[in-house]
Amino acid sequence: MPVQIFATDLSGTAIAKARMGLYRKNEVSEISSQRLERYFTKYDEQYRVKKVVRDLCVFALHNLLSDPPFSRIDMISCRNLLIYLDDDLQKKVFSTFHYALRPDGYLLLGKSESMGRAPILFAQIIKVKRFLSAKITTRSNFTWT
Repeated sequence: MPVQIFATDLSGTAIAKARMGLYRKNEVSEISSQRLERYFTKYDEQYRVKKVVRDLCVFALHNLLSDPPFSRIDMISCRNLLIYLDDDLQKKVFSTFHYALRPDGYLLLGKSESMGRAPILFAQIIKVKRFLSAKITTRSNFTWT
């Protein structure tokens, strides 16, 4: 099955680091030795993500709040973003995520993220992991309260 990963951020520095795929030992300390061996190559005292994995990724600067959204995505992972946004911006983000996902798409939130207004557009699959699925809806049959 073909896989393409869109890795986006507002920070050019973060995108450049991710694109290089080079991490210090302490940055990969929570990755199992099996995964390190499978997906990384040891490079001096650092680990580099293998090219076959990096080639699956498209790294791009992207402002979720103002740039046009991607579309027809199978899964979105949103980690450590929503906690910095007020209710109005969270509404906008959840609407954008819902638009971007395929009808059977999934949204994975970070452990610090709140579902907030998500139940309007997403059904919770695994509560502890904040794993959600997009509800089939149209813009005309929901309103934010």
